[in-house]
Amino acid sequence: MSDEETVKLSDKTNVGLPLRNLIGLASAVAIGTWAWFGLQEKLNQHDMRLQLMRAEVDSNSEFSQQLQRGEISTASSQEMYLLLEHTSRQLSALEMSVADGKAVSINKQQELTLKFLGDRVNTLEDKIESIRDKMAEMKANGNGAH
Repeated sequence: MSDEETVKLSDKTNVGLPLRNLIGLASAVAIGTWAWFGLQEKLNQHDMRLQLMRAEVDSNSEFSQQLQRGEISTASSQEMYLLLEHTSRQLSALEMSVADGKAVSINKQQELTLKFLGDRVNTLEDKIESIRDKMAEMKANGNGAH
C-alpha cells in the first residue's frame, strides 16, 4: 500500500453511513442485549424453582422417614389420642353415675349423651386403628420406599 491509500482514523474521521443503517445496527444491538438478559432472567427463575423444589422434596423425604421410624407423630394423631382419652373418661363417669343410681337412665338427655359418647369412642378407636394399620404398612414397605 502506498501512503495515499493508507487509512488514518481519528476522532475527526468522517464515516459515510446512511442514517437508516445506523438505526438498524443500534436496534439490532438493543434487541440482542434485551434478548440475552431476558434469557438469563428466565434461566435464573428456573434455577431458583428447581432449588426450592429440591429443598421441599428433601424435607418431605426426611419427614416421611422420621414418621416411618416412629421418631415423630403428626398433630392429628396426638389430638385423636387426647380426644379418645377425654371421651373415655366422660363415658366412664356417666356410666358409673347411671349404675350407682345417681342419674336416672330414663332421662333422654343423658341417654343421648351416653349414645353420642359411645359412638365417638368407637369412631376414634376406628381412626386410631386405621392409623396404626397405615403406620405398620409404611414400616413394612421399608425406609426408602415412597
